[in-house]
Amino acid sequence: QLTQDTADLPAVYPKVVGPLNLRLHAQLVETFHERGARYMSITHNRHSQLGDSNIPEEPIHGGLSDLGRRAIEEMNRVGIMIDVSHLSDEAFDDVLRLTAV
Repeated sequence: QLTQDTADLPAVYPKVVGPLNLRLHAQLVETFHERGARYMSITHNRHSQLGDSNIPEEPIHGGLSDLGRRAIEEMNRVGIMIDVSHLSDEAFDDVLRLTAV
């Protein structure tokens, strides 16, 4: 809890990084949140089952995949920050369209 005594302390945000080989389903996002994750990436330096990376250049999803869109909706619902680094332009635009805040 943030108090006057803790306001100047550094913060740590547990992150789910590059879910490339994870057999992810959208319900796992809530499990990650329950276990402390507050930040999640969609891709890293290659495409994932959630969406297209900025490299390699040839897209496979045309932005976010259907699973990626469901995962974004879940991240928004439970309050996990979405890491948009490494996304293709199309996937980045999809995240912006799906995210209210």
